[in-house]
Amino acid sequence: MSSVQPRTQPVVPVIIDQILSCKHPSFQIAGKAVHITCLIGVISNIHVDSLEITCNIQDQSGKIKGAINCDSESEVNSKLVTLIEGKYSKIFASIRIQNCEKVVMIMKTFPVDDLNELSSHLLNVLSVKFEAEAELNQELSCANTLADALEMGEDSATPRISEFQRLVFNIVKSDFSEFGVTRRNVLKQFPSYQGHEVNQALEHLISQGAIYLTIDQDHLKAVTNFY
Repeated sequence: MSSVQPRTQPVVPVIIDQILSCKHPSFQIAGKAVHITCLIGVISNIHVDSLEITCNIQDQSGKIKGAINCDSESEVNSKLVTLIEGKYSKIFASIRIQNCEKVVMIMKTFPVDDLNELSSHLLNVLSVKFEAEAELNQELSCANTLADALEMGEDSATPRISEFQRLVFNIVKSDFSEFGVTRRNVLKQFPSYQGHEVNQALEHLISQGAIYLTIDQDHLKAVTNFY
């Protein structure tokens, strides 16, 4: 049995304009996928439809739809208590596209009582953005250096995967759902006799950092620009 543990995903501070202006299917900053965000905005227009709660979230840069999918009426009621209209809230969420619209899938919210917290948040947003852009520039520079090395046959530092592993990687990568594809659905894409080989490929890709576990040991997502 694999000893690989799920990776803890960092929480990235953002403003709404960054979410709305991102052209990639999954939210990214400077080419790096962001799975959990933190934003500070004012919640308004809270609406309940069966087990779904929707609202608007607005900060100084724009407005976006927020949503919470619940499993029961009691969960709806408990979540509604945490949503405060007309005041700033700190919101932890993932980003999803629904009906061609970007939606903030709310995980937790906390009231913001001190506006200094808003100022600190904006400074953190800028810091993360500049750091990510600097890392991207460094990676591009390293990529150019590596390309030159490859031309001379010095490719030993490049992560190597087989064609079969690349096929498995692309299947995981093609799933854009919030928590990723399950191992079972990956295995369904292959004949049953290749099950062991598929699982070996998945473990290798996890060890290489090409894919990662999300909510449990069974759900997988790909690092978009890894290969």
